[in-house]
Amino acid sequence: MNKKLSIIIPVYNVEDYIAECIQSVLKQITNDTELIVVDDGSTDQSLEVIYNLQKDTDFTVIAQKNSGVSVARNKGMSEAVGEYMVFIDSDDYWREDTISQLLPLVERYEPDMVRFNATPFYEEGVALDYTVVNYDLSEFLKEEKLYTGKSLKANLDSFKASPCLYIFKKSLVIDNGILFEENIIHEDQLFSTQLFLEAKSMLYLNEDLYYRRYRLNSITTNRSIEQLKYAYISYYKIIRVLELMLKEKTYMDFKLDFVEGRIKYLYNLSNGYPLSLKFRRPFISKVETVSSKHKVLTEFKNVAKRLFPSKLVDHLKSK
Repeated sequence: MNKKLSIIIPVYNVEDYIAECIQSVLKQITNDTELIVVDDGSTDQSLEVIYNLQKDTDFTVIAQKNSGVSVARNKGMSEAVGEYMVFIDSDDYWREDTISQLLPLVERYEPDMVRFNATPFYEEGVALDYTVVNYDLSEFLKEEKLYTGKSLKANLDSFKASPCLYIFKKSLVIDNGILFEENIIHEDQLFSTQLFLEAKSMLYLNEDLYYRRYRLNSITTNRSIEQLKYAYISYYKIIRVLELMLKEKTYMDFKLDFVEGRIKYLYNLSNGYPLSLKFRRPFISKVETVSSKHKVLTEFKNVAKRLFPSKLVDHLKSK
């Protein structure tokens, strides 16, 4: 049976949060929507919590061996029958009227994407810069304006990588062969970039429909050296895919600028990590679209960051 919207939740070891997440969807589920929960080999009680919830309300549960969130999301997409799809991270939750806000818009406008805002919240012990986690897009986008053609530049200029902050047509990923890259983290950086590039129309809803949790020991906040190395290599792989896209495809100028901007952003972000140049050098040498001058300046800033006060570093960054 066809549905209008498929809601996909990948799960891994979130026994304390998954009930709240799933219930936030089940309380508003309709005949036009379906919920797909993919457990990625959890070793805690997450799957038991999911099955207990399934006893009262019918939704799809897929249990797979631990393969990573990309595999889980791809599995969910492959099983989805909805015209549109959306993701929720398993430690987050939806506002109670999310479905009733979104479905009338897709019925009326039939856009490739609908974007919305989120509200971040934090567990005790987590401190993040609010400017980094600002999910209010109203500064960049007009509500219920159908963005098409060159006006889609506003969509790219307000890019947010999280795939939980928009719904999208299933045909968009099928027609363009877009999947989540496996065996990396920060896979949303690539998936969302590809999706934004291929979208032919976008609508914005100025509502905080999504509640995003920042917690200790999550992928978002874990900053161990091992995690940083894994993240660095992941970003390098994403950069190489984006560089290949530039070689194989022809983009309008504003889309070309967007891809080049994403490459530079990911390069700057990853090479700002406190990892040795010895570790990073083999990867740096293979990045083709970042100039040698920029690479040298980045390393100079890294040295300055360690040796000089933060005010001087801020001054250098402004140059």
